[in-house]
Order: sequence, then C-alpha cells, then structure tokens
Amino acid sequence: MKIWVFLTFFLLLVNLSAVENMFLNVQFDPGFNHDLTHNLSNPNLQTSFPNTIPPFIKKLSGKDKVMHFAYSALLTYYSFNFSHDILQKSPSESRNLSICLTSSLGLTKEFYDKYIKNTKFSWYDLGYDLSGVCLGLVVLNNSR
Repeated sequence: MKIWVFLTFFLLLVNLSAVENMFLNVQFDPGFNHDLTHNLSNPNLQTSFPNTIPPFIKKLSGKDKVMHFAYSALLTYYSFNFSHDILQKSPSESRNLSICLTSSLGLTKEFYDKYIKNTKFSWYDLGYDLSGVCLGLVVLNNSR
C-alpha cells in the first residue's frame, strides 16, 4: 500500500511541475493576426493578449510552491506512520503530532527565509504547506 502512496505523490509532483511549466513557458505572439479582433472597426472593442503572465499567477505557481505542497504531504504521511507504528502512539496523538510537526517546519522555513535569507515571508507558501498537510491526512484516512 505504501508504494501506491509514494507513486501517487510522485505523479502529483510531476503533474504539478507540468502545470507550472505550462504557465511559465506560455509566450503570446503579438504579431499574430487574431481573426475575431482584426476585422472589428472599433479599436476600443479589440482585445489584446498579454505578453507576460499576470503577477498573481506567478505568486501562485513555481517550483517552490510545488515543493512546499509535496514535502508537507509526504512529511505528514510519514511522520504519522512513524509516530503510530514505531512510537506506538494512538491515531489521534499521531495525527496531532504530524500536523504540528509539519506546520511548524513550514512556519520555521518562512521565518528562515525572512530573517536569514533576507527575502520575504510568503503566506502563499504557508497555504501550500497547509494544503499538503490536508492531502497527507486524506491519504492517511483512505489508506488505513
């Protein structure tokens, strides 16, 4: 069963990076003749296609976000298994421990980014961390 969980996470990681590449590598040709807008007589009705990706898409995509999501899901899953199977904790204690461990590591990483690397604190990264924790819990509930 654990091999299926690992393969699922691997395929998810591959698919997320493919989606990321789709967003980051899109280039629009400004010289392309768009038939729907080319023949309009009113220039105010013509639409133009952007040459760059909107800033909010850049904030929501990227390799860093994929890594936050995947590592949080994997860490949640494996810390629960370690706590439950090796340390012989109850399922509720193991679940709480894995949520706290994964969330605190994500928060610690953001403080590291802000104060040590002197970059910005990213709430989006924390959102992806929490989404990964939720995915890890969903996989746990469906695999046990």
